Amino acid sequence: MKINNFAKRLGLPTSKIRYYENIGLIKGDRQEKNNYRDFKNEDALEVYSSLMLRSYGMGIQECFDAKEENIEEINSWIEKYIEKTKQEIKRQEMLLLRLRTIESYSEMFRIDPNQIHIRYLSEPYEIWTFGNNIKLTKQHYKDIEILVNSMPYSYACIKVSKESILADGEDLDVSIGIGILKESVDLLDIKISSASVRREGNILEQLFEMEDPFQIKKSDLTPLLTKIKELNLELTDLIGRVYVCYEKDGKTVYGFGLAIML
Repeated sequence: MKINNFAKRLGLPTSKIRYYENIGLIKGDRQEKNNYRDFKNEDALEVYSSLMLRSYGMGIQECFDAKEENIEEINSWIEKYIEKTKQEIKRQEMLLLRLRTIESYSEMFRIDPNQIHIRYLSEPYEIWTFGNNIKLTKQHYKDIEILVNSMPYSYACIKVSKESILADGEDLDVSIGIGILKESVDLLDIKISSASVRREGNILEQLFEMEDPFQIKKSDLTPLLTKIKELNLELTDLIGRVYVCYEKDGKTVYGFGLAIML
C-alpha cells in the first residue's frame, strides 16, 4: 500500500513514517514503474513493535538493537529499565512532596507576608556562595554543582550576619547560597563534604517580601529582633531561605524568611 494509506491505517502522520523509513526502521519496497514506496503488513508489525518498545522508554537505537538481541539480553535490558523507572518514581514522589511543601509556603505569603511564627526545621546543609567575604574551595565548587543538579530538592538560602546587626547604621551584611535538607541528602544518596550543618529544631522566623533581599535594612528586622529580646534568646546570624518568587503590584518580589533557633 502507498505511504498515505499505510500511515492512515497506523494512525500516524506520513512524516513519522518517512522518518522511520529514513532511519531504516522500516523498508518499503520500491515499485519499478514509478519508484514509489510500497509498504506491506510486515512493515506495520515492525512499526507497532517499535512503538511498544518506545513506550517502555527504549530509544530509537535500542529499538534497532532489540531485533538482534537474544532473550537473555532483552531481559537484562528490561531489568535495567525497571530499576531506572523505580528511581524515577522515587524522584517523582519526592517532587510531589516538594510541590506540597511549596504550596504551604505560598499560602504563608498569601495570608500574611510579614508574619512572625514558630516552626520546626529539619537538619539542613548550606553553602554560602555570594556576599561579602565569601571564600570558596575546590570542594565547595564540586558540592555546589551537586546541589544545583539536585534541584528542586535543594533551595536558595539567605543569611544576615550577627556582626552587621550589632553594628551602627542600617546596612546589613547579606549572603545567599544553596541548601538542602538532610532528609533529601539521604533520599538522593548524595555526598557533600564542604557544607555547613545546622541542627534541627524549632525556629523563630519572620517573613519578608522584597524586590532585592540584599537591600534589607536593620529596621526591617525590628519585629524579629524585638521578639528575640522578649524571649531572652542569644542573638546569632539570622538564617533562612527564599521560598517563592512572584509578582506583586507590578513588581517581582522574593518571599523569604529569616530565623533564629529556639
